[in-house]
Amino acid sequence: MIATDLYSKIHSLLPIACIDLVIVRHNTVLLVKRKNEPLRDQWFIPGGRLIRNEPIIDAVERIAQEEVGLTVSRAAHFVRFDNLILDTDPFGHGLGTHTMSLVFATKATDDNQVVVLDSTQHDYADWIRYDKVIDGEYHHYVKQAVLARFNHSYV
Repeated sequence: MIATDLYSKIHSLLPIACIDLVIVRHNTVLLVKRKNEPLRDQWFIPGGRLIRNEPIIDAVERIAQEEVGLTVSRAAHFVRFDNLILDTDPFGHGLGTHTMSLVFATKATDDNQVVVLDSTQHDYADWIRYDKVIDGEYHHYVKQAVLARFNHSYV
């Protein structure tokens, strides 16, 4: 792990490589309510940083397990790239957050798995019908990720 002070410095200077997940169960998508900046108190898709030398599919599995306690299919599919620039940051350096995010669609390996949240990152999780996400008051990034997933015929 990177020490917080070093990561804060990196965060203030460089875009952060992230993997975000559209986790699907039937016609629903798993959203989590963020506990921290950026986007505190907003519903978002699970995601996290890509670790140096980590194969992307391993990152998909690791992030799903760490963020929401789910074992997901290795048959994840890339759905979109996004360059997300936000005004807020988790460190208070005042320079915002810039992520370069690869979004993957996947599904839990067992529909009966229980979501177990990383309590330092999220307050709540919910499976929401994809059309409710598209039509609802969610962040444009979430809507675009979900729309990209459901405009394809995989997962």
